[in-house]
Amino acid sequence: MRESSVKQRKHMMVFSLAWLCFSAWAMGSDQSIKFGYGDHTTPPFVFRNDQGEVTQGITLELGRALADQVAMPVKFVGIPRPRLVQLLSEGDIDLYCFVKPEWIPDSGRFLWSPPLLTETAIFVLQNGAPDFKNYLELQGKHIGTIRGFRYSSILTKMFNAGDAIREDSTTLIQSLERLKHQRIDTMLGSDILIRFILKEHPEQYPFKLSRFSDSTDYTGCAISSGHYQKATLLIDAFKVIKESGRLEQILNAYR
Repeated sequence: MRESSVKQRKHMMVFSLAWLCFSAWAMGSDQSIKFGYGDHTTPPFVFRNDQGEVTQGITLELGRALADQVAMPVKFVGIPRPRLVQLLSEGDIDLYCFVKPEWIPDSGRFLWSPPLLTETAIFVLQNGAPDFKNYLELQGKHIGTIRGFRYSSILTKMFNAGDAIREDSTTLIQSLERLKHQRIDTMLGSDILIRFILKEHPEQYPFKLSRFSDSTDYTGCAISSGHYQKATLLIDAFKVIKESGRLEQILNAYR
């Protein structure tokens, strides 16, 4: 290797180390990653023990990958969905993942990671129920939905007009139970969550998936801009985690 190349690599390493040290100094004593997650979040994103502590899941593995990348410990903080904007704005949490700007009020006040995950809203049906092929076939149907979740503009217009009936639940499990007892005609939710639940509990929820889906979203992480140096480090770390293939390894472990 040429001497100039060796010197250049050494300069880059020194610069990177200096930047990390400066960032840690600028953040003062706040040298941890406060990773917020919804207190409503279910497997495979978050698994909890009897004490409510996060023990495994996509969120945990992503947090650990970030911690490795920026050389800071990570703390997982369960938060209620209505307080998300406030906690991010005030820096009580550093980031909240698997959301998109359109889902968060005043999302422009936050920094954003690159898109990390693709989620499709899919329909679940009783095994003996006929499938449907388009929105017209949803007319008059009672559709199990998740409270506070936004669906496609077409389906939202149908709900607002009364052409389809929105039946909100707090969790997917509640919605699945409604479908099991035939209180709704179909239910709608994230393909990642639904496929995991049906795979883990095939006897409890012997349902089928519709070939028709509502929408596909590309989600990432909202990052508090309260500590700009930390936010910058996190954004760079997300890029490395995604481009290195580590993110895909984490997701594949729960598919």
